[in-house]
Amino acid sequence: MLFLLFGSSASGKTSVLNAVRGRYSDLAVHDFDEIGVPSGADTPWRHRANEAWVQRALRYQHQGTDLLLGAQTPFGELLATPSATLLDGLTACLLDCDDDTRSARLARRGLEWFDRGGGDVQAYLNWATWMRHHANEPTWHRHNQTPSHRGRDAMGSLD
Repeated sequence: MLFLLFGSSASGKTSVLNAVRGRYSDLAVHDFDEIGVPSGADTPWRHRANEAWVQRALRYQHQGTDLLLGAQTPFGELLATPSATLLDGLTACLLDCDDDTRSARLARRGLEWFDRGGGDVQAYLNWATWMRHHANEPTWHRHNQTPSHRGRDAMGSLD
């Protein structure tokens, strides 16, 4: 079984992983980024990395161990990973926080963190918003909305 704990940066994934790590002998706990994230990592890289993690989950599964993986990977992308159908099970939980909390946590990381990862606070807030929608509907894409939905988004009143 692969348990995906997903969310945008500063949602608390690392804190949860650290709290769970070592508590269960049949649960391996990993952070997606421990495989190394190259600068300029793009969607095709993330897809390859997803497959690598599913392969690792399959090795654990063979040993009778489940995998808890903390990641920014959208659940729908992990479901679409070619080897995902070989898993005994795959489930996900979005870990989230409000934008003020996320902004404060990101600010505490300092400018060096932003220099390494790129982006700015607003980019991470946008990714968190996308993740919230994706958690409710894994096939949700902003570009698939009707013009009336886009208008409501701009007004700040999402359904």
